[in-house]
Amino acid sequence: MGISFSIAYIGWGLLLSLQPPFYPLEAEKKGATLSQYGFVFVIANLAAFIFAPIFGKFGAQIGPKLLLNLGAFTQGCVGVSFGFLKYVQNTGTFLGLSYFLRFLDGMADAMSVAAGVSILMKLFPNKVSQVVAWTEMLFGLGYMLGPAVGSVLYQWGGFLLPFLCVGIWCFIGAFGVFFTIPKLDMIVYADGPVGKKLNIVDLAKHPAIFLPILDNLICFFSEGMIDVLEPHLRNAGATQSQVGLTFLILGGVYMVTTPIAGYVYDKVKYPTLVSILGNTCMAVAFLLIGPVPFIDLEPTVPLIQGSIGIAGFGYALVMVSTFGRTQAAALEKGFKDDIETYILISGIWSTSFYLGKFLGPTLAGISVDKYGFRTTTIWFFALLCGILVVDFFELIFSVRKTRSKIKKEEYEELIGLNQLHQYG
Repeated sequence: MGISFSIAYIGWGLLLSLQPPFYPLEAEKKGATLSQYGFVFVIANLAAFIFAPIFGKFGAQIGPKLLLNLGAFTQGCVGVSFGFLKYVQNTGTFLGLSYFLRFLDGMADAMSVAAGVSILMKLFPNKVSQVVAWTEMLFGLGYMLGPAVGSVLYQWGGFLLPFLCVGIWCFIGAFGVFFTIPKLDMIVYADGPVGKKLNIVDLAKHPAIFLPILDNLICFFSEGMIDVLEPHLRNAGATQSQVGLTFLILGGVYMVTTPIAGYVYDKVKYPTLVSILGNTCMAVAFLLIGPVPFIDLEPTVPLIQGSIGIAGFGYALVMVSTFGRTQAAALEKGFKDDIETYILISGIWSTSFYLGKFLGPTLAGISVDKYGFRTTTIWFFALLCGILVVDFFELIFSVRKTRSKIKKEEYEELIGLNQLHQYG
């Protein structure tokens, strides 16, 4: 089962990031302009943002295994089908089918992520943070390698070959999870798990559940700034190979850090500390990546690459900790420890991820066009400082709550000893 999930998650990451090195060239051959084909790259995240909460809410009724299988096989179909767009010569038809297939890919990815993480959480309930860390590491590996794989395969066999290879890879993963995932019991006890049923309104009502999701949203919203980094690198004198190495550093650090973050999360007493460290790293990275105008430094390739490494480290810490904090807070508030809770949390957490991935590059691109890269980093730096303040307040509240609980337990123990001495 582990091998099947690994193949599937790597394939999903590859499919999402495969296109940037060669799709613009093919689209321009068909007569499309940048403003026409640019939306192809973000529409998948928009679709996932729309459908992630829907699958999170109704995924348990549909069935997590069915949902995962539908998403996995759909992504295989999308991958193979996209390659055959090379035979479509009409510009409008080419763009329309590109939008449709990428939208379908985003919807299928939302299915797969919500169901896949929920199933693994059900199978390994004591290793939630590590489950999230490893699945994100595998997805990140595919996402990191996607542009390089796409570029090489395009040079070897043109537009069809990259999508054909990755689509077949996704099909192999889909068949693997289809045959290896056990059937999950939706109800563990005769009367169902003890506790309240979690719904979307509850997520907004309880700050302990909502704040980690907000933290995750801002984390991946900030990552959108990295998506418009390439012109800034060129202005700093970077060669094409240095540009590629910069993005490789981001993905590599992120991939290596995620399992470490999962291990650390399980060991610390206050998990919010992991998010504080992650957001601090990202704030430092955005302070230097421009650098911001009020720092008297000129942008250089080594400075940008070093900042990217720090950012990748911070992203991994925040991503792992926010999911674990959300799940732990829901159980602490008395909601059911069952697959319905898992799949709803996974869906809403994924929604914040996809919303950030959609809004971040869009707004960053607009701001960079109008104000320049270095000025734009100020807004992202300020946003990260703001969420750091929120995290510190959450940490203070958690520490006070824990101390009050300890004092209460000590008082109850003292009362019990006095009663035992009195009547014993």
